[in-house]
Amino acid sequence: MTLYEFNLLGINNQMETVNQQGVYLDNHITKNEEFNLYAINMFFVEACYNSLENKISGIKSGNLSVFHWLILSSVSFQHSSWYRTWLIIFGVYFLLYLTVLIIKIR
Repeated sequence: MTLYEFNLLGINNQMETVNQQGVYLDNHITKNEEFNLYAINMFFVEACYNSLENKISGIKSGNLSVFHWLILSSVSFQHSSWYRTWLIIFGVYFLLYLTVLIIKIR
């Protein structure tokens, strides 16, 4: 499944896809919300669960560059697990990019 195909789905089908195909990466808990981060193929999904309403309040999806920018621009360093997770993901993505680039050059 591509990011485009995922974004065409309704929220219920998106959550079903996340539950079936998503690889859980990390979470961040605030007073009223829990954010769970998943990877599906080559894109990422953030599901927001509202504990006051006891339901999923939103889903964000995007590629690494979008989420990397969002996380680094909004995360405080007290939540270092998010920061470490994104640095690791960025490192892996960068290595894959270099590998593909080297293969194309040869």
